[in-house]
Amino acid sequence: MMSVGGIIKKTMSDVKTHVIQGAAAAVVLYPFFGGDALLVGVSMVAIDVDHAIEYYHATRKLTLSGIYQLRDLGLAHLDEVIGLNIFHTLESHFVLFLLAKLVSPKFGFVLAGFALHHVFDQIYLARLGYPFARALSIVEYFVRYRHRTTMKQLANRNSL
Repeated sequence: MMSVGGIIKKTMSDVKTHVIQGAAAAVVLYPFFGGDALLVGVSMVAIDVDHAIEYYHATRKLTLSGIYQLRDLGLAHLDEVIGLNIFHTLESHFVLFLLAKLVSPKFGFVLAGFALHHVFDQIYLARLGYPFARALSIVEYFVRYRHRTTMKQLANRNSL
């Protein structure tokens, strides 16, 4: 459980929650798409590898506990922070769309998983009152980061 603004909230960025969401999506989609539904489910979890990338960028370290510490710090500072999770961006989704059209339709199932995951994350952030705490695009991040606290600044400020 996470306290944000004095209210206890269960975090949607919890791996267990995303595994359940991915498994449910795969089960629901399996009758329609067969084994490709598994790509949707797995990608709903795999997208979060970008949190490790963000943590490494912020700290030049790579530990599982550190990734969760930075996530918790970000959640505690949603009023001031802007995060950039590269696979949660419109540009990443566009690349997957192009790959689906030009290379293999299988990338479309990965895109569907990424998009579903992103929708769940955005609903969670909106319910907390901070739907724009994470940049939706790389361009947006570079426009807004000068006026917000970056995850790297937050990590440095808290000696992560």
